[in-house]
Amino acid sequence: MKKEQDRDQGLIKKLTILSETILDYLEKTLENNHYLTGADFCVADLNVAVIMEYLNRTGFKLDKWQKVSEWFNSCYNRKANINIQTLREPEAQRLYKALNWK
Repeated sequence: MKKEQDRDQGLIKKLTILSETILDYLEKTLENNHYLTGADFCVADLNVAVIMEYLNRTGFKLDKWQKVSEWFNSCYNRKANINIQTLREPEAQRLYKALNWK
């Protein structure tokens, strides 16, 4: 992982704007639905939530998108996800150490 001073700030700004556009679209999609395609969790929610997890890891704030934030928390806190995160954590830590990431 690059140190803050080594990161391309122009690229970060560009990607932030792109992310905001996508989040605006998701917010509108979730205005009348609990999940992306309606009332039930489906593969679309799973796929988008996996991508959203990367934003979450970077500390990207979803405060501006209340529906998206609620939806992501709902997806992330599903029992199946909690179980898989618990199972993968030891391997993730092992790889983190093996790669000498700081």
